Amino acid sequence: MPTGVTSNIVYSFTRDPGITVRVGPAGQIVDFMVYKSVLCRKSAFFKAALESDFKEHETSIIELPEDKPETFDDYFAWLYDTHSYTHSSPCKCLKVGSADAHATAAQARTVFDRMQRAWIFGDKVMDHDFCDMIIDAMLRHTTHIGRFPVGAAFEFYKICGPDIPAKKFLVDMFMYSGTVAWVDSVYMNEEGYKSVLRALMEKKAVVLSSGDAPWLADPCVYHWHKKEGGVCYKAKVDWTSKK
Repeated sequence: MPTGVTSNIVYSFTRDPGITVRVGPAGQIVDFMVYKSVLCRKSAFFKAALESDFKEHETSIIELPEDKPETFDDYFAWLYDTHSYTHSSPCKCLKVGSADAHATAAQARTVFDRMQRAWIFGDKVMDHDFCDMIIDAMLRHTTHIGRFPVGAAFEFYKICGPDIPAKKFLVDMFMYSGTVAWVDSVYMNEEGYKSVLRALMEKKAVVLSSGDAPWLADPCVYHWHKKEGGVCYKAKVDWTSKK
């Protein structure tokens, strides 16, 4: 689905009536026009807002002042082009630049921070397929540039609720590829330290190798669908793309 920008309004090219998703704080607002059925099919959050007695149902406007327009722009692309997210490079779809093996730590952090914000947004709007795709994008980008999203992953512990599968990614990074420098260079709260320590104690008799890292065998261990007993977004993409 092509998109275009006129002034500060992003349009989906559809003849059907749309919903305005107003994103960003005052002075930085961008209005995204999105087809209602697209939002409701993907997101339980938007479905509840648009099919209930909330004001959004009456006004057809959803306001997200705490989110960045670039974050919703990433989600907007996912709504209309799930196939590309799944079968091409998620990093390209997310428009996160061209960081490669020569990327500086700051360049890599910029890319991973955008992915982390996208994951947290997906969790907020209850689109777990989007969250799972973002985890895969992090894994692919990690392999591509040879750096790990340590700082971004720690945000899962600082911001997100308990018992989310993405937190296991952080623990496994420490277990299989971590260095002492990571401990000194990033913030980790008590829950994060306990999770890593618990994992180390459980594996203390085992020699760990980066080649044995769980994400190489099955990245779905960090997905919501694995925890919930559902189907991976990658298995649903052919069905989704025909809708």
